[in-house]
Amino acid sequence: MILNIRRLETILVSLIGLHSLILGLSMTFFPTRTLALFGWDYQGPMFFPAQTGVFLVLFGILFLIFLWHRSLIWFIIIIKGTAVVFLLSQQFILGPDAPITVIVAAVFDGLMGIAVTMILIGHMCTKNYHRK
Repeated sequence: MILNIRRLETILVSLIGLHSLILGLSMTFFPTRTLALFGWDYQGPMFFPAQTGVFLVLFGILFLIFLWHRSLIWFIIIIKGTAVVFLLSQQFILGPDAPITVIVAAVFDGLMGIAVTMILIGHMCTKNYHRK
């Protein structure tokens, strides 16, 4: 059986997009519960957590748009790389006060970014990236 890179790419990006959409909708509509689920005891105004949710929803939509516009793969790689840098910097800044979910999120965002990068490399090696 030959590995179908395009199918693997579609499944992976769909899962990444759905992940962002679900997390974003949770942060938008249930910010306190979502933050508590991930180890944050937040008592402040809900504007900024909800705003974070809106941005995650937009990222999820962007990831799913990729399925029709394959050249957006670079945005997925950049967004996931930026997320890893941000999360690791927060882990460093917060130190022992950071919930374990910060480092876990960094690892999973990194794995998602690496997986998408490997698919891009696979396409480049087979020279069929721009074929539909």
